[in-house]
Amino acid sequence: VWILVILFAVISVVATVIERRHNPSFPKTWPEGLAESLYYCVALAITGNSGYKGFPGIVGRLLTVSWILIGVVMVAYITSSLA
Repeated sequence: VWILVILFAVISVVATVIERRHNPSFPKTWPEGLAESLYYCVALAITGNSGYKGFPGIVGRLLTVSWILIGVVMVAYITSSLA
């Protein structure tokens, strides 16, 4: 569980840094930006999709794809642990 918490925190910080540079409508303060990124990451990990189109550029697309794969692994791990 701690690995997932750390992973969510790291991905949220990276997403905030990328979005603050490339998205003018993204919140400019760190607390609001981190909250927005954390919400996006959790929604993406749990549901596999979100209303957001994704981060711009190659790094952003790779981050989105890796987060989708991590979400699938996380759901499979939790499901197998409960079974």
